[in-house]
Amino acid sequence: KPMTVIFEYGVPLSTCAQIKNWSQQWQQLSSLDFVSADPTSTFNADLEALTDVVALANANPAKPNGSAINQLRTNNFIEPFTLDWTMREWQITGAGVAPSHLTAVTTKQTPANSKWNTSDLASYLNTFEADIVAGTHTVPLSFPGATPFLSGQSAVPSPAFFWDAPGIANNEGRHHFSLNTCNGCHGGEAGAQLPTVGGLPLDPVTGMGATGPSSNAPSFVHIAERNAMSQSHLSRFLTGTGSALSDPVSGVPRVFDDLTRRAADLDFAANMPCLMLSLTPALATRSH
Repeated sequence: KPMTVIFEYGVPLSTCAQIKNWSQQWQQLSSLDFVSADPTSTFNADLEALTDVVALANANPAKPNGSAINQLRTNNFIEPFTLDWTMREWQITGAGVAPSHLTAVTTKQTPANSKWNTSDLASYLNTFEADIVAGTHTVPLSFPGATPFLSGQSAVPSPAFFWDAPGIANNEGRHHFSLNTCNGCHGGEAGAQLPTVGGLPLDPVTGMGATGPSSNAPSFVHIAERNAMSQSHLSRFLTGTGSALSDPVSGVPRVFDDLTRRAADLDFAANMPCLMLSLTPALATRSH
């Protein structure tokens, strides 16, 4: 059965100089050839040194087990009864039922599926519309009041799934909210479908139709499975290429280019003067 696992680390660097230096080293990788093209290249060694900052044992002694990992996310298609893609989030906790072990926690920024098409969802979006559009909202554990709201697991019931409800005042707020949920981003809001021609995945380098089977071009993921030494196919949400995606409610064309956004975030961290870094608001809250 298909399943993907994402390890998301917190970088244990705190000073401006440390953050800028680490970011600049990531940028410098782009100037190096892959070892497959140049056996003398230091690309592999330099990349390993950067990832060792977070991946080595005891990378952050202040956290449980000394691990720098913030959370582990799983995306799977193994539910025997629903046949839905299901996403879960896990953290290493220092207390609770299984201290210092991976423990299932809530799926951040994503309401329970039962909140779809409800007045509770519309009320939340209308109440926090400004924060949602600005990308600074945090989906609460409960809303309204003590009513459970946040998801324990996030299912994608269909590739076209998106968050909506009657009574939402501003579709831009709805769009930003849905885009930043796990199942909206991997469903119909971001168009996770990988580009194809005649049912076959596009070649990631040439952009032409591929000649092999299309089994490695699922609609749920933004990065397709691949064979060893092959380049993965990426979704239009990541690359910004191909035709625009239609908003599932208004039909407004939307073009995403998340890799460019991430590159801009990295460039900001690498080059912004330290005084400006300290005065700049935190980057928008995102589920991943």
